Amino acid sequence: GARGRRAVGACARVGVGAVAAVLFLAGLMWRAWLAVGGPWAAGAAARAARRLGERVQPFGAESEVQERLSYLVYYWRARLRWPARLLAVLAFLAFAWHRPGAAYFGLIAAAAAAAVYVTPHAPWSEIVPQPAAAAAAAACLCCYLLPRISACVLGVAVLVGTYFLSGYLCLAATAIAAGFYLFPQVLLLLLGLAAWILFLIALPVLCLGLTEFGTLTYFFPFTGPFLHVVALCILFSLDTPSLFPRLAVFLALLWFFPRIVLSLVTLLAIWMALPILRTAKARLVQLAERPYGVGGEAVPEKVKTGEQAIALVLGPEDEKPHPPPSHYDVLNSNRAAMPSELKSSYRRMALLLHPDKNPEERAAVAFKRVTEAYETLSSPLSRAEYDASLDGGLFGFAGDETDDADENTGGAFVPPDAGTAGLPPGVKKRRAKPMPRRR
Repeated sequence: GARGRRAVGACARVGVGAVAAVLFLAGLMWRAWLAVGGPWAAGAAARAARRLGERVQPFGAESEVQERLSYLVYYWRARLRWPARLLAVLAFLAFAWHRPGAAYFGLIAAAAAAAVYVTPHAPWSEIVPQPAAAAAAAACLCCYLLPRISACVLGVAVLVGTYFLSGYLCLAATAIAAGFYLFPQVLLLLLGLAAWILFLIALPVLCLGLTEFGTLTYFFPFTGPFLHVVALCILFSLDTPSLFPRLAVFLALLWFFPRIVLSLVTLLAIWMALPILRTAKARLVQLAERPYGVGGEAVPEKVKTGEQAIALVLGPEDEKPHPPPSHYDVLNSNRAAMPSELKSSYRRMALLLHPDKNPEERAAVAFKRVTEAYETLSSPLSRAEYDASLDGGLFGFAGDETDDADENTGGAFVPPDAGTAGLPPGVKKRRAKPMPRRR
């Protein structure tokens, strides 16, 4: 009755007052945070960013040590690019096999990000701007909560996007999307089989060995590795029969006491690996000091005249085709040269080939070629990519650098805008002398 209504009213007033007090305290705390905590948070973020930068670049952004370490990272990243991509695909397939839902979301997010990234450079950029592509990508991610709708939207987006590229590509993308939606496990198996076939083509012996070992270990976790150890012991015994009794005792102990034997073998391997680790440490120190090479290549003889410099850069003036020289040959240097040595070589070659210094007709073309070579080798990233292309990848794929040939250069590289390069460092800009008029 009346008491109940009064109790409800009192409770409502207490609740409203409590909510108002909480909101008031939240407003005071927010104002205090804006007044005091905001600058402190900004300062803490700046300090954290500075410490992170010092950890990432402990020797300074412009130091020689940092430049050498950057070159090593970029070089091996270029050499191992395709194996890393193959391992990433295999890891994604293994993750998708165990977590198909999370892998499906990651695939949708990656496809959306890639579509937004390539939109300014794609044929459909004139019709679909990048903001619209970003909005469509966000819509696809929101539709992840509804798998059927997201699959339909993704299929339509892939169908429309690839239609601008090729009809066959559109048909293949549509088939892959439909197969992944209808038969996800089967499609993952097919993709894994395709990755395995690529691995088999690239490294057949290693692929077959790892496949056999992985299959046997999967079905027989202990017996499989034990059989491989037995095979190795038999191979050793064939060369030296006196080791057969000792290896037999070792195999018997390994079969009955696997943990103890493996622990002892691990300790023995660590003790035997100490000299190897010391040698590897010395090699790494030497590699960090001179990452560009150890001076195995002979230092070329320095050119002294402008004619020799033009012949070195563009080749002799004859009708015989000549292979284009590398950037190091153009700079009259070698691969083991440090950045300071490359810079001095560039300055000397630029002084010999500058149009104001050299009246030859091909001097401007040679000067442009030297400038391009130094621009490539002056940056750690571009130099690492160029050296990796010279050495080839892990599978021996060399860089496909096809330089155009010209009739006047004997097959050497001729830039399209030869003669318009800027001046090198150390060369002052001079006005060209006026040519005498013919009477």
